[in-house]
Amino acid sequence: MPNMDVSLDELIASNAKQASKKPGRGGGGRGRGGGRGGRGITKPGKRAVVVKKKAGGGGGGGRKRQGAEVKIGAMTDIKLAAGAVANMMREGTPPKVLAISPTCVNAAVKTLALARRYLEEEGLELMATVDFPEFDESANSANVALHLSQKRKRTDLSTVAAQLQVSSSSEPSKVAGAVAGTARECADQPVKRLCVSCAGPAAMLVSLQAVYLARRYLEEDGLDLSVVPEFENVERGPSIVHLFTLVHKPNAAL
Repeated sequence: MPNMDVSLDELIASNAKQASKKPGRGGGGRGRGGGRGGRGITKPGKRAVVVKKKAGGGGGGGRKRQGAEVKIGAMTDIKLAAGAVANMMREGTPPKVLAISPTCVNAAVKTLALARRYLEEEGLELMATVDFPEFDESANSANVALHLSQKRKRTDLSTVAAQLQVSSSSEPSKVAGAVAGTARECADQPVKRLCVSCAGPAAMLVSLQAVYLARRYLEEDGLDLSVVPEFENVERGPSIVHLFTLVHKPNAAL
C-alpha cells in the first residue's frame, strides 16, 4: 500500500491557494463540472457476466481495439466477469465495462482489479479511462463506462506523487481539483502517477467522478488520466480499492 505523504484536505487547500495565484489553472478547471480467470462455475443466486459483442474496432490513436461491452449488474458474479475480461485482454480485444449504480460501479472496479490478478503471471497489465456518458445531463449520474486498454508492461506502481483517501462524503469537484493539480505538478517528473483510495460503493462513485472531472479539467493542459485498480482485503474491515492514476498525453501508449 502506498504511503500517504499529504492529506486530501491539505492537498485541496494547497491547490486552491495555487489556483488563486494562477487564473484558469485551478482545481475547478474549466467549470464543466479463480486461478488465471477461466470460466468457473456460477454460484446459486449469481449471474454470469453479460457480454455484448460489437462489430469493428474502437478506441483512439490505435491504442484500443474494443470487441465487446461487459455489463456488470447487481447479480453479476465478479469472478466470472474478471475471467471474461482477462480472456479478452489476452486476445488483444480490451472491452468496455459498463455499470449503472453505485453498487454495480464498485463491483465493476473490483472486477478489473481481480482480472489484473489473473493476468499477473503473464506479465499483462490493463488500465481504464473513466467516462460518465450522462454527466452533462445529470452530475449525480452513476452510469459509468470504463474503457479498457492494455499497458505495454507491468510495473511497480507503489511509488506515487500523492495519495488521496476519498470517503462517501467527499465532494467530487474538490477531489478532482486535487487530482488535476497533482497531475500538472508531476507531469514532467519521473513519477507520473498518484493514488486515489476508497472503500465502499458511495466512495468509489465519488472517486470515479473525481477522476472523470479531473480529465476534463486537464484537457487544456494537453494531459489525460488512466486508472489501474488494485484492491486489498483488510481483515475484519472493508475492502480498500486503490486507483493508481497515471498521468499521460491523450492516446499515449504507456
